[in-house]
Amino acid sequence: MNPLTSLILAAAFYIILLPMLFWALGFGDKKLKNRRFQKKLMKPGANKNQLYRDQPTPVWPKWKERLKFTRADKRQFVLSGGKKKEPKVFPVKRRTFYWGLRGAGLVVALIAGIAGSFALFLVAAGVYIASLVYGYKSADRLMVEREKLYKRMFSVARSKLQQSAEYESNPQAVIRVTEWRDYVKLQKVEFDIPDTFGEEATEAFMKQFNQLFGRETAWVPADNEETGDPGWDFEKGVVTISAVPPLPRKAPWLEHYVLAKEVAWSFFPIGLGVEHGLELPNPETGVVENVLGFDLSGEQGKVADKYGIKMAQAITTSPMALIAGGTGGGKALSVDTKIEVVEPPAAQD
Repeated sequence: MNPLTSLILAAAFYIILLPMLFWALGFGDKKLKNRRFQKKLMKPGANKNQLYRDQPTPVWPKWKERLKFTRADKRQFVLSGGKKKEPKVFPVKRRTFYWGLRGAGLVVALIAGIAGSFALFLVAAGVYIASLVYGYKSADRLMVEREKLYKRMFSVARSKLQQSAEYESNPQAVIRVTEWRDYVKLQKVEFDIPDTFGEEATEAFMKQFNQLFGRETAWVPADNEETGDPGWDFEKGVVTISAVPPLPRKAPWLEHYVLAKEVAWSFFPIGLGVEHGLELPNPETGVVENVLGFDLSGEQGKVADKYGIKMAQAITTSPMALIAGGTGGGKALSVDTKIEVVEPPAAQD
């Protein structure tokens, strides 16, 4: 056999045959577990809700998820030092170490092909397995934390969205994190809405989600400005929520809430929110605040357009918005400044 053919066969062994072998093992495991699960469901008197909760998770999806994460992991490679020693951090990204292992195994396989050494093929296979094990273990802790997040989110979906219990063992089938703020911190999440869900219960869902996940951020429905899709999209059967910066613990009254040129004479502010209202820049901090209130004559929209600032369709919110930590996402303004309201001049004929 000529050297070129040996190299091609060796590369095929490492790049195609080994991955297919491990995929086949995972596929077989999934089929076997699904078959056993279906048999249990078919038994007379089977408690289906309990069976769905205890449904075993196939091995391959876990491996696939962890390996996918490690392939793009930009954290530094860390070598554990044991219980008494500090872990050693290397100036190499984890994904670089992972691909380095895979590359080293490929080099060994190519050498084995040229030398015709079966022992070296075994070494190449061992390096390949080592890369898989490293990829799994490197991402395992973070993936376990994410799985806990999914379970906590499903508890909200189960109680407030009336999501089916059959998804309890696989919450990712109905919950999708579309954006992470950090490795284990949520930024944007999409939930499937069951047909049995009533629109009147949207406030209860947001309230409980904020109670569980609103310590560092506030959560609001994420309207898509580009497509025009609402956060609560009942036509598509999904609700998308996103994290926004929390409101300050205190919201002192500032004159610009009524005297700024962007505020119409008829607009009366009542509080700050994390969404809706008038997006008014704070002159002291430069932060754009969502000012909620009442527009008595409907002039505020025109004034906002004149000065190029946004004003939501909803400029007031539920009473909970005026309670610290309320789910409506508001904070009351403590009034300590007297404001004189002047009627607008009468229109001249």
